[in-house]
Amino acid sequence: MILVFKFVNITENGVLERVLLRTLSNSSCNGHLIRKDDNTELYVESDSAEELENFANELALSVPHSIFMKDYSVEAVESIPELPDWEDKFSKPDAIPPCPKCLLDVENSESKQFGNIFTSCEVCGYSVEPANVKLTNFAKEIELPADSNHNEIFDSLAKVIHNGGCATVTTMNGTVTVSALTQKNIVKFPVDEVVTYDVHTASRFFEMQKGEVLALGSIEKPRIRLQITAALKEKYPFFNSAFANVKLPDDMVLFLLMRALKKMGDELFYISKRVDPSLPISFTFSSNTPSLKPLNVVVTDAGNAIVASGERTILPWRGKGFGKKSLSLCSEYVGIMEGDFAEVVHQDQLAGKDIEVDELLVSENEEAPETKAPIIRYSHRHAAFFSVLGQHNLLDKKLAGIYISKSYDSAIMIHSQKFGLVDFIRFDFDYQTFDEIFSGIENMDETGAKLLSNFKKKFPDRLEQLADNTIKKDGSSIMTLFGVIGVILGFGEDNIEAARNLLDNAAEFKGKKGPRIDYKLKEERQLNPLWSIRTAMSFKLAGVDDLTLSFGVVESFSEFLSTMIDDIETDMGLDGVVFCGSLFGEKKILQKSNMLIAKNHSVYFNKAMPLDDINIAYGSLLLTLR
Repeated sequence: MILVFKFVNITENGVLERVLLRTLSNSSCNGHLIRKDDNTELYVESDSAEELENFANELALSVPHSIFMKDYSVEAVESIPELPDWEDKFSKPDAIPPCPKCLLDVENSESKQFGNIFTSCEVCGYSVEPANVKLTNFAKEIELPADSNHNEIFDSLAKVIHNGGCATVTTMNGTVTVSALTQKNIVKFPVDEVVTYDVHTASRFFEMQKGEVLALGSIEKPRIRLQITAALKEKYPFFNSAFANVKLPDDMVLFLLMRALKKMGDELFYISKRVDPSLPISFTFSSNTPSLKPLNVVVTDAGNAIVASGERTILPWRGKGFGKKSLSLCSEYVGIMEGDFAEVVHQDQLAGKDIEVDELLVSENEEAPETKAPIIRYSHRHAAFFSVLGQHNLLDKKLAGIYISKSYDSAIMIHSQKFGLVDFIRFDFDYQTFDEIFSGIENMDETGAKLLSNFKKKFPDRLEQLADNTIKKDGSSIMTLFGVIGVILGFGEDNIEAARNLLDNAAEFKGKKGPRIDYKLKEERQLNPLWSIRTAMSFKLAGVDDLTLSFGVVESFSEFLSTMIDDIETDMGLDGVVFCGSLFGEKKILQKSNMLIAKNHSVYFNKAMPLDDINIAYGSLLLTLR
């Protein structure tokens, strides 16, 4: 009898495959593991139905939930296909949180790994060399060998946190300050992450959708930005933010600390990146720890987890090549393609190495190194678009790409074999001062002039203060537009701060509908920002509150994107729509845009890649395939 266990798994980091092979090796069954594209299949054969049932039960306990696993099924088949076995060619990524087996081992008093922070396996772990661990508590020190049970230290450290204290703690992801959530602590150490015991605790203190609950509990242990509940506000009335970055323990240090705190009745603590060397309490070990950025996830309205940003569990990223020998640069990342293999790594991993390539692709405004290879410049938006096309094998199809970024200039693009790659709609922002904007609105028509006059009467100081101000452009054109609207509405002193506050206001809004903000095009298919600014000003005059008005700004933008895609479909026909760019990391923009566009179109995102930068390093390698 043969069973096949089928998984749709969009990452090639090998975690799933290693779990499957380990489970198979611990059974009496014979098996065959294959992978093709995103499909991983484990064929298991045995003469005993009982053995197969036992294996299936064990597999259910062994395979961790993953944000990258999209489907799972099992069925009986007649034969095993004659295809090559999956090969474990590459090392695992640099930072994989503990797998279910290792978590069981550190809690099992009969295991050699009981209470040991360096517990890892072929599936999970960090690139950290074991070393002696030490707890310093004022004049008292406890030092234990690397291979010993470290629970004694965590019991002592937990008492400090339980009593409202804080400590400098070396984790597998670097050194941070771990604190009890008290008013005194957050004044000195700002809250960067809230760590909860489990998803049930998180759902009590933070508003969560089903997809967020599933993502939070996945093996990747991502951070999710969540709105606080009344329960958290009641227990911690001094917590002033409406949101927090929330995660479960993502390494053995935090896991064992949380386990010790749970015994004392505590279910959360917080982490601050601010570290004070003078703190008298610390937990340390001497090994170097990777400084990878945390994995941030946002969830669509349909419950699908999208990687917004981050590096943990992602780097080094490996994927499909298209026959070239190329290298690309984007920010701190390097994309490498050689034949049918491609990868993205940190630039420092290639420092001092001499790599021969046929071409070097460098992003706009980025300094190019000296090289004998031809240097080709590319746009971030084009590379991000192509990264999705390449991952989904859509380079020969006609697709629209929506790239909206917080960092780089954005556009709606079209790619097809007939027309190539075209910027169909640009979101440029050409105004340099607020005075130019006010003059532009005043000269649009009689209504614009009247609006500006009324706004000056109601908010005289605001427009007078802004008139000569230069508009800061530290980010994308869309963020500049949101920031300018935010400054005029009084959300911040400059457009960078105001854009962030506008997006936060929109995220905090709990209603169903905001006011309609106009997004209109100029004749040359460029967004005319004056319409959006002036309608936002008109609703401010009408007394619409800040949260509702902010939501209207982003909701109307999503509706505008949907309308543009429908117009392109009517005029040209489309095989689908690509979403990319870090502004889709904003939950309200992502969910509204996806809800509207996915009704009538197939929508594609990056697979196991962030919405910006890492995907750009890969996608730029594909641009010269055109």
